[in-house]
Order: sequence, then structure tokens, then C-alpha cells
Amino acid sequence: MTDILVYVPNSGKHAAEVLTLARSLGDVSAIAFDDAAASLAGEYGAAKVYRVEAPGADDYFVDPKATVLTDLARNANPGFFLLPSTDEGKALAARVAVALDNGLMTDVSGLDADGTASQDAFAGA
Repeated sequence: MTDILVYVPNSGKHAAEVLTLARSLGDVSAIAFDDAAASLAGEYGAAKVYRVEAPGADDYFVDPKATVLTDLARNANPGFFLLPSTDEGKALAARVAVALDNGLMTDVSGLDADGTASQDAFAGA
């Protein structure tokens, strides 16, 4: 099974969606910055939960969280690192991808274990 790393925000809906997808792809490890998110990760099947205390993680700015996520991703070397498609998730994903020199896809609506991703797109005038 592929190792999947997931950032779990404190929002139930977004966390539930990303954790459910992750569980379908492999063995899930979750990163949480508060107790509510850590508990939610466990409820949705994360085999391992990293409950992180980081200076500045409660601030509006995402840089402190991005630093922690980058370090954990570098050490865990997961097959996939999933973040929710929220403003915060996209900002974190961009910073982590640059720091790790990895690619990035945002607003993914489906992902297969082989890495095939789908994205909804609508066109019109």
C-alpha cells in the first residue's frame, strides 16, 4: 500500500473529504495542529496522527504551518501528500511543493492510486 500524508484542518467537512479519499489510496498518516483535527483524523481512519504544536501555527499566516508540513513530508516521503482545497490548503500546498521541489495539482476532484488525477472544468461564454 502507498503511504498517504494528509493535512487535517479543523473544519469537519474538508477534513472528512480529504481523509476519505486518502483512505481509498493507501495507509494514512495525518498532521493536525489542534486536538479537534487530531480527533477527526482518528475518526476517519488515519493509522497515525501527528499532533503538532508549532509557534505561530494559530496565526492567520500560513508560513509556520508550511514549515512544519514541509519537514514532516520530507521525513515521511509519502506517495501522496493531500491537503484540502481551501484557501489555506492551496496556500500551504504551494509553499510545500516549492520547498520540496515537487509538482502540485489543486482542485483535484478524483485521484487514483496510480497517480491519475481528475479535475472538474467548465467552459462557456
